[in-house]
Amino acid sequence: MHDFPILITVDVCDGAYDTTERKPRFDDLMDCLLELHNQLKNFITEFTGEKITPVTWFVRADMQVNETTGSVTGLIEGWPEFWNDVNASGGILGWHPHLYEKESKKWRPIRDPMKLKSEALKIWAEISQSGWRPKVCRMGESVGSSELMIFLDSIGIIADCSALPGRKRADIDRAFDWEITPHEPYHPGRNDYRKPGPDPLSILEIPFTMANTRAPYDPMDKPDSEILRYIDLSYDPVRLKKSLANLIKSTGYLLAVIHPMQAAGLEVPDGNLVLGGLDVVRENLGNLIDAAETSGVKVVLSNVENFINR
Repeated sequence: MHDFPILITVDVCDGAYDTTERKPRFDDLMDCLLELHNQLKNFITEFTGEKITPVTWFVRADMQVNETTGSVTGLIEGWPEFWNDVNASGGILGWHPHLYEKESKKWRPIRDPMKLKSEALKIWAEISQSGWRPKVCRMGESVGSSELMIFLDSIGIIADCSALPGRKRADIDRAFDWEITPHEPYHPGRNDYRKPGPDPLSILEIPFTMANTRAPYDPMDKPDSEILRYIDLSYDPVRLKKSLANLIKSTGYLLAVIHPMQAAGLEVPDGNLVLGGLDVVRENLGNLIDAAETSGVKVVLSNVENFINR
């Protein structure tokens, strides 16, 4: 029986990139975290017997946070007791920037590869002044470029968890390209962040685990094999469970995500794929662990840093 790491990650993020009500959204976001953290402790103990909570919390830190709170690290500085408890429980904090620019008083996502790097550099300079030194990151909305990846490597980030293997999108709302990315961790090539290559960087890309999870709105004539989504613990458990058994047999680890506002039932999108609620998170986590154990592996819950050290 070999070890099978499961990485639970939380995107501490309010989601929308342009709203006039960001402060109330951030307040709602942070209010969700204590209950989510406490329930994750309970769920993990229930399903594994472990008394630690090795979750990776990717905390939003960027210029929109700065505009709202007065500091790019405002979501950390305002809640020190909570984050101390996260660390004491076996969790870690990672950096989760949304790389946007402001134009005509409105925020919009950056698409230019060099601008992605320059915006990340600007944010990182302020993070460094705060004394926070995160070692892992996830880019908001899974944006990427070789220039950005080289920058992340240069500042000592040891792992990025942004990749969506097999997925590519370019429209008014999102722009990312991970179509050729492998489904296992890799050191990005300097000339192409999406895959391993010559002259590899030190940073490790740890892709999302992608599952063939069908949504109610997917075309019925579209084969399951053409549907790839990350594993969100707020998905409809019945739909997510169908994809787990074969998935675990074909990969060496599993990386899943939780969005706190959805887990709290506050920001549940239409479509009935995401259901929201902590009871849904509990059921999905239990199903993940059951599916892994049924496949004959030993489940090891791990934060991202421990995963790399293994």
